[in-house]
Amino acid sequence: MRPEAAMGYHHLLTYPQPDEGGASLRGAGFTFIGEAGGDSWSRGARPRSDRTPTGRKYRWELRV
Repeated sequence: MRPEAAMGYHHLLTYPQPDEGGASLRGAGFTFIGEAGGDSWSRGARPRSDRTPTGRKYRWELRV
C-alpha cells in the first residue's frame, strides 16, 4: 500500500504552470486533467499581495 493511501488519501493534485511540461508528472503516474483557472487571492474586502504567478495552470491528478 502506498503511504498516501495508508493516510487516507484517494488522490493527489498538483497545479504546475503550462510551460513546465509535465514529463516528470507522467513518469510518476499522474494523469493530465485539464486547465485550471488562475486568479489573484486579493479581493476588495481582503487585499493581498500576489507572490506567485496568477496565470492559468494545468491540473494533474494521481489516484492512490
